[in-house]
Amino acid sequence: MNKVDAAIVHVLKPEVLFTPMVGFRVLSTIGSIALALVLASSIRFYSHTCVQSVNKASDVMKNKVKSECKRIILILDKNA
Repeated sequence: MNKVDAAIVHVLKPEVLFTPMVGFRVLSTIGSIALALVLASSIRFYSHTCVQSVNKASDVMKNKVKSECKRIILILDKNA
């Protein structure tokens, strides 16, 4: 653990952190983590919303099918 702490302290020193290569790597790491968090949360939100809408649509379709079946049965009963 001491080696990791020493590496973090070394990287966060201003003379090391503000070099172009290290600065780019730190910013790209932070940006990648932020992008991953945004994508994961939006995918979870929209997939949950999509599942709910599909469930609602399937309920509506079941009701339509039931009503159509009842209507067809009534028509057939009248013709018999």
